[in-house]
Amino acid sequence: MSISPQPALRARRRSNPVAQYLLALAVTITAYVAYAVFAIPALEGTPAEIQRPRRTTVTSKPTQRDKTWLRAFVPADGWEWQSCKTLTVAGGTILFRDYQPLDGGYAEVFPLTLVMNAKPPRADGVAVPIDPNKTPVIVRCPERVQLKFDRPMSEGFTDGKLQLESARLVGPVTIYRPESQPGADDGLSVLTRNLQIDRTKLFTLEDVKFAYGPHLGHGRHLTVELERSSESGTQSTLNAGFGDISGVRQIKLASLSKLRLEPKRPKSGGTRQTLAQSKAEPRGDLFSDQGAPIEISCRGPFQFDLQQRVAILNDQVAVDQIGTTTESLRCDGLRLAFSPDASEHLQPVRVEAWGNAARVVSASRETAITAQHFSYDVVTGRFEATSEDQVTIVNPDLQLATRKIDCTITPGRPLGSVEAVGPGKLIRNTKDQDSGVQVSWQERLRVRK
Repeated sequence: MSISPQPALRARRRSNPVAQYLLALAVTITAYVAYAVFAIPALEGTPAEIQRPRRTTVTSKPTQRDKTWLRAFVPADGWEWQSCKTLTVAGGTILFRDYQPLDGGYAEVFPLTLVMNAKPPRADGVAVPIDPNKTPVIVRCPERVQLKFDRPMSEGFTDGKLQLESARLVGPVTIYRPESQPGADDGLSVLTRNLQIDRTKLFTLEDVKFAYGPHLGHGRHLTVELERSSESGTQSTLNAGFGDISGVRQIKLASLSKLRLEPKRPKSGGTRQTLAQSKAEPRGDLFSDQGAPIEISCRGPFQFDLQQRVAILNDQVAVDQIGTTTESLRCDGLRLAFSPDASEHLQPVRVEAWGNAARVVSASRETAITAQHFSYDVVTGRFEATSEDQVTIVNPDLQLATRKIDCTITPGRPLGSVEAVGPGKLIRNTKDQDSGVQVSWQERLRVRK
């Protein structure tokens, strides 16, 4: 009787399930690899390599530069005096400690000092000339800053022609401009946060503190418009870079919480006449060059044109002269024109105010004036007030109502000569009530002192 070997063979095969599993796994892996290597490229194409930001190593060691040129731009204890990188770009210089290039001409630097219109000496020690008609503007930020260039930042280390197009600064920011000349009292300083810079302006939605010479203020939503050189010709401002920026043209705030104007300060080494004038008693006039400090605020926009030296304020404007007596002005809009001579102190020379019920109150003169429009020449003392309805003047000596008043403010007297235009009425008060004067007219009245 013969015995068949097939049952024994099947028994041996069922007794090795591990071998069968390993064989099946090997076949599956082989099939998957073959699919990934041969089938996927044929069906979908070769996948593009993912580009990630990476640090760029500068092949040449940065030359140690003379930093004495920074004395006018950064504080004595600033980080810029320590080891840092210096990148010369068109129209200025960028200082930073570390950086990381990004795609599309972007780069992150930390921290940042941007000096517009100033460059360090060349590596051979020869100083780069600075246009005397351009005042440098400095921006400092201790946090990380994102910069946008016209090409990769690493290329700028070799040719110095890199063009800065925009910047986004997160965290505290300081902006300042040195005096145009020693003793000019026109240095500008701004403290704010989260600033953005493009080819035409610097702007932020945060609160702002600022100083212009001895004058201080604070508000919110700042815009600093940049001034450009006349050499730019027909080149579009939007396409221009930072290379032709010549300084600051205008400062704007969405609202002005307070602006404090300090009176004119005597200059050292002046003539006898200047010193004698500086010791004279304050007149107490609003906007007097020898009066007490003036505080100004408004709920609407504020703008100051540094080239024209004109400030304009809107919406619930309040002006108060702080001293032993209070001189005040309340109006809807105010225009202050300062001396056009940039070398002179920021002193108002002409004042215009308007509103439905604009009002000037002079405690020193015991006089209140209400009108729709005021204009005051600080130099000559000429004062005009007009209204479609009535201009009123009230003080202990008289009460006057008319359409227009033209008078001269004389130091030490309640009111100077007055000319009233249009129909009106005047009541002259005296200690003796029976001897008072009341006058009315239809065209014009002149009251001389």
